[in-house]
Amino acid sequence: MTERASSPIRLPKGAETLRWGELYGSSPAFFLAESAAGSEAPFVVVAGSGREAEQYLAELGFFAGAGLDLRSFPDRETLPYDPFSPHPDIVSERLATLAALPGLKRGIVVTTQAALLDRLAPQSFIAAHAFSLAAGERVDCAELRAGCWQVHARYGFMEQPDAALALELCAPDGLQLEPMEVTYFLSREKIVPGLRAKGWALLRDRIFVVMARNAADISDYFNIPSNRVVELGTRIEL
Repeated sequence: MTERASSPIRLPKGAETLRWGELYGSSPAFFLAESAAGSEAPFVVVAGSGREAEQYLAELGFFAGAGLDLRSFPDRETLPYDPFSPHPDIVSERLATLAALPGLKRGIVVTTQAALLDRLAPQSFIAAHAFSLAAGERVDCAELRAGCWQVHARYGFMEQPDAALALELCAPDGLQLEPMEVTYFLSREKIVPGLRAKGWALLRDRIFVVMARNAADISDYFNIPSNRVVELGTRIEL
């Protein structure tokens, strides 16, 4: 397999502006991929719309192959006054690209004009409120100080949380505990009908109280041994 030659066309230097003309069809993506492969800095491709950005991504992926880092930074596809948030896939793709930018030495980032107009959080804020998980990784534990640990266990929507198992998974990181020597402090809310409720309002409150008392126990939901639980109660009046 022959190695790629250096950049097929001259790249701008410093604040210089160059214009590439007479590039038809998929030739812009081809020249971008070849130029980025021979460059020592990442490229940013600004498309006019999301559809155009997707077309660039498809063409660049074909010409660049697996040897060039190709990333997308899409716009939110929502308006400022929309009552709903962007799609989770869009949010995760934006965060993944922002997290990779500080270490990106070579590659191409495809974005849109609308995405560049968004105000972005500082890099320090993103680093403090984001995490990276490898395939199969579930627990992240860190020792804050001597004898004080912070454990984050992550479960999917259809999975059953297991607090006891999560603590056992922290053993490789240095947190070794005996399951039957761990004490779990849980909160419990006792809901009572309001003193001023009358008529249908009182009946509604009593029905809600009965339903709340029949709710599943939190220790069973998190698979916590019932004989290792200390409950801290709060009285709530409807």
